[in-house]
Amino acid sequence: MNTWRVLRVLLTNKCNLDCIYCHNEGQKKGRDDIDFSLLTYLIQNNNIWNFQKIFFSGGEPLTYKKINDIILFTHKNSNVDIGLVTNGIYLNNKLLETIELTHTHLIISLQSLEPAVYFEVTKQDKIEQLLNNIKLAKEKDIKITLNHVLYNDNDISYQKVIEYALETNIDVKLLPYYDAIGNRQKDVPSDLLNYLSKNSLDVIDTKKGRTEYILSSKSGTKINVSVLNSFCLTCNKLYCRNYSEIRLLPDFTLQPCICKPSFNENIQGELITKNIEKISQTLSQLYQRKYL
Repeated sequence: MNTWRVLRVLLTNKCNLDCIYCHNEGQKKGRDDIDFSLLTYLIQNNNIWNFQKIFFSGGEPLTYKKINDIILFTHKNSNVDIGLVTNGIYLNNKLLETIELTHTHLIISLQSLEPAVYFEVTKQDKIEQLLNNIKLAKEKDIKITLNHVLYNDNDISYQKVIEYALETNIDVKLLPYYDAIGNRQKDVPSDLLNYLSKNSLDVIDTKKGRTEYILSSKSGTKINVSVLNSFCLTCNKLYCRNYSEIRLLPDFTLQPCICKPSFNENIQGELITKNIEKISQTLSQLYQRKYL
């Protein structure tokens, strides 16, 4: 039985933005896309590994030409929950219809509502386009979460993001800032924690490196604001790396954690070792057969 519950597929290491805090999911930046036929084989044979969830990420997954096809294929050929992590710029009606049809969880990065701050972070003047796309997504029956990185102690963008989330009835995940090799650069601002505590109906400590705050707007809309204070969503990093999520890179190599590109340091136990060897060998054989 597979130890990992979540497979995060990095469809590409290309991106249409250039965010100042981007760690590119631990990849080297480049122009590589994952092989569609090999990926469909993996998904179609998920009964071997029994992943419960598949998240499509990147880079920016919407730059992957077959993004629509791979979501549909996953929905039709497996029983996993699907997630899509995107900056939202390339969302369109066709893709949103697919996301709605497949019950895909849409996770959108929103760094700021202020055009100047958004441009400072992303190097692109695309905030209006992003907000329009979020509006289009809200018109459909789609589960949406906003990701917001707490990258600047002097920036209070999180307040406006939370207010926007309350207005639009969208949950928010607030992420601490880590550098490209997984070193934490900023703690969660005390002003933010005070703001959330003051305005929350309820506070839930999940005991897994995440605190959830239930907020309500004047109209009665309630949202969940999650504050992550651990990189791997758990204070037990060994558990996170070994038992929760595994990453499939565009070159079909596997990565247990952004911070650890090798399995040698954190794969323990005969079952886990055999499991990862089986997956790695299968993927390696597929890749070599096609390209070598």
